[in-house]
Amino acid sequence: MNRLVGLVVVLLVMQGCATRAPVIGPEAEQNWQHRKELLSRQELWQLNGRVAVWMGEDGWQATLIWQQRADAYQLRLIAPLGQGVVEMRGDDGYALLRDTEGNIHTAENREELIYRHLGWRLPVTGLHYWVLGIPSPAGVSETRIDAMGRLEYLQQAGWDIHYDRYKTVDALDLPARILLENDEIRVRLVIDQWQLG
Repeated sequence: MNRLVGLVVVLLVMQGCATRAPVIGPEAEQNWQHRKELLSRQELWQLNGRVAVWMGEDGWQATLIWQQRADAYQLRLIAPLGQGVVEMRGDDGYALLRDTEGNIHTAENREELIYRHLGWRLPVTGLHYWVLGIPSPAGVSETRIDAMGRLEYLQQAGWDIHYDRYKTVDALDLPARILLENDEIRVRLVIDQWQLG
C-alpha cells in the first residue's frame, strides 16, 4: 500500500513538472536582446513561402516572394492554378500595386492600398519586422520568448502573432511558420526559404 501511495505521489509530481512552463533564464534573455539587435540591422533579405488568409468563412491562399532592401520592398503573391499574380513594391513613402489584370494602382499608404484592392488589412510595415521574428520598433508590444531566446509570441498593433517553427539560416534561427490573428482576419505564413544579404 505504501508503495502504491509513493508511486501516485511520484506520478503527480512528474505530471506537475511536465505541465509547468519552462523557466526562461538570463542566458535566454541575453540571446533575445542579441537577436533583436542583429535582426533589426538586417537590411537585405528575401523569403519564399506560402500565405493563407481567412476572413470569417472566406479564405485565400498564394505563394509569396518578398524581397527587402533597406526601406524598399517588393512582394509577389502568386495565386494557385494560374489565377494571377499581384505585385506590390515601394518604400516608406510610396506604394505601387499591380493587380491580376495588370492594372497599376499607387498610394502613399501601402496598408490602405492592399485593403482597397485585396479586401483585407495587413500591417505590411509591422510585418517587415514580424517575419524576422522581432517586434516593430514603432509601438508597444508584449513578447514571450523560448528557452533559446527566440520569439514564441508577440502582441502588437492589435495583432496576436505566434511563432510555431524556426529554421537555421547562416547560423541564425529565422521563423519558418507564423500565425497572425486579430478580430477580423487570420493569416498563416509558411516560409520555405530564406536568403540573407
